Amino acid sequence: MSILQWLPWASLTLLSLTYSILGWMISAANISEPAWLLVIVAVLLLMENLTLSGCRVADCYGVYGRFSFKSVSLVFLGAFLVFILIAWVRIFINVLVMIGAAIVARLDLQTAGFGKRQSFWILSVFSLVGLVLGEVVGKKLFNQ
Repeated sequence: MSILQWLPWASLTLLSLTYSILGWMISAANISEPAWLLVIVAVLLLMENLTLSGCRVADCYGVYGRFSFKSVSLVFLGAFLVFILIAWVRIFINVLVMIGAAIVARLDLQTAGFGKRQSFWILSVFSLVGLVLGEVVGKKLFNQ
């Protein structure tokens, strides 16, 4: 059977739609190209953390006093998300929806038997395609 028949299309479509909304919001803000590269890197890092990472949050914080780059980065991410929550509730909710959609898609891919690396590439492609589609639609609508 083809790999296309095994893909969980509902969750991957949801993932692409959530990233399309992000692309649309970014296109409305008219950010620069270097900022777009930062968004793309952030998306890829999120997908890497969801798929390839061997460290669960419980493992990273299981032993007090253990210091690792991943645990420090999770602390900074958590602090940043609390700041976003306080400052921009709408953006925070959008980020939570994107993370939730990625988690659902990851679980569906895992249930379908895809490996970590395959899941990373599938999630990354669908996320970035959604991001670019949102940007294109946003530019078409806002530049008329």
